[in-house]
Amino acid sequence: MFRVLLSFVSCSPLLEMRACVTFLFLAVFCLSACTPLLIGTTAATVAVTSIQDRGTGEVIDDNAILSRVSGVISSKDFCKDLAVSVDEGSVLIHGSVRSSMDRVAASKLVWSQDGVREVINEIQVQDREESFAESAWIAAQIKLALLLKSSVKSFSYTVEVVDGTVYLLGIAQSKDEFNRVHDIAKRIEGVKEVVSYVRLKNSTGTPLQLHKR
Repeated sequence: MFRVLLSFVSCSPLLEMRACVTFLFLAVFCLSACTPLLIGTTAATVAVTSIQDRGTGEVIDDNAILSRVSGVISSKDFCKDLAVSVDEGSVLIHGSVRSSMDRVAASKLVWSQDGVREVINEIQVQDREESFAESAWIAAQIKLALLLKSSVKSFSYTVEVVDGTVYLLGIAQSKDEFNRVHDIAKRIEGVKEVVSYVRLKNSTGTPLQLHKR
C-alpha cells in the first residue's frame, strides 16, 4: 500500500514529502499500538514494559506476569499505594506501606506468582521502627554475602529483616543452594531467626525449610 502511495506522488517533491511524513506517522502509530500502556487500578498502579528490542513472546510473558501480580496486589488493602512493573520476569515493586511486615507480605505476594524470576523491593515503610536501621544493615550484609557466593544465584532471592528476624523469599535452584543461603543468613551478626518462604525451582509446593543434618 505504501509503495503504491509513494510511486503515485513521485512526480511532485512536495507531495512525495507529505507521503513520507504520512508513512512515518502510520508506522509510529502501528508501533505504539503494540506498546502496553500504563494501567491504573483503585488499589495499585501497575506498568507494563515496552517492546524495545525484545521478542513478542517475552512481552506477552511479562504482560501475563503483570496481570497476575497486579491482580493479587490490588486485592490487598495494605498495597493500595504500591506500583509494579515487569521486565523479562524481573518485578519492580515500589511505593509505601505502613509497616515492615507489610513490606515482607508484599514481597511474598509477588514471589508467589508463576514466572517471576526476580523481585526488586523498593517499598518504603511509613512508620519506621527504631530498629529499622539495624534491620537494613543486617539485610545489606546478607545480600552482599550472597552476591559474593558464586554457587548461589543471588538475584533469585529477596532478603527482608524485621527486628532481627530474616525473611528469605525467592526461588532456589536446588535444596543444597537453599541450605547455603540459609546458613549464610543465620551466621550474620544480629540475626535471631531465619524464616523461609523460598520455593524450589519449578515447584509450587510448601516453601523450603532448612534440612536437619
